Amino acid sequence: MTAKSPASDRAPIARSAVDFANLVNKAVADGADPATLALRLTLRDESEMKRNRIIAVSDISFAGGQMRFLGVRVLKSQSLHSDLLSGEDAAQAIALADAPPPPPVAKKAAKPRVTKPKVAKVAKATVAAT
Repeated sequence: MTAKSPASDRAPIARSAVDFANLVNKAVADGADPATLALRLTLRDESEMKRNRIIAVSDISFAGGQMRFLGVRVLKSQSLHSDLLSGEDAAQAIALADAPPPPPVAKKAAKPRVTKPKVAKVAKATVAAT
């Protein structure tokens, strides 16, 4: 008897770069500015987008250390799903991605190692010499 896993445990369905292009084009056609959108992609979807030969080279740019697809900022997804963000959600995701990493936590200095005096070995050596 095996129990079925919930939907969240299943592997995500890979979406093609064409699906993301359609999402972006639909959002722009609905009046959204590409600068206010963010495309959050899983590593798999991002890799597939970079290698897809259907997508024109002019549609993807890597200027300024940022990947952009059709003028929309591409972010790495922390979840198992890729999605198109708009409005306040996109602004928060971009701000989080642009935030500097937290400073490293200072470690405590190691305590000096205390060694026991080697008196016992010296005593044995003097007994054996006599």
